[in-house]
Amino acid sequence: KVHDTQGRLRELAHWIHEEPQNRTQANTEVNQGFFHAFLAEWLRLARHREATLLNRLRNHVRNHIMESIDLDRLANEAGMSKYHFLRCYKELAGTTPMDDVRRIRLEHARSLIMTTDFPLKEVAHRSGLGSQIQLTRLFRKYYDTTPGRLRKRH
Repeated sequence: KVHDTQGRLRELAHWIHEEPQNRTQANTEVNQGFFHAFLAEWLRLARHREATLLNRLRNHVRNHIMESIDLDRLANEAGMSKYHFLRCYKELAGTTPMDDVRRIRLEHARSLIMTTDFPLKEVAHRSGLGSQIQLTRLFRKYYDTTPGRLRKRH
């Protein structure tokens, strides 16, 4: 679904429909031009909606990074049922919402490790990852290193 708030798709569809349907070369080219413009506008609107939904939800996670975030909460924030939200999110982002939440939390933890001297237990807490063990496990999985090694390198 796309939201044609400015009526561009409606206008292009009207032009395609109203263009004389006789088979001259010029009319065929005009109709093809309108059709290509219609598709380009539809894709632009679809991408805008995707970016808006994903950005809004990712910002929600960043703003509530220390809180418990589950699929129900994200679906509620998106205004969708849990299963519809899961399908839409995976289609738009190419990953599941909870994988995205983990990635955002790890990015936050990585930033804290490189810019502060907080103990790793505190970094885990401030990133919503629960414990230092969980932080280390996820770091190994996603970054192929440990938080302590990352800190020593930087």
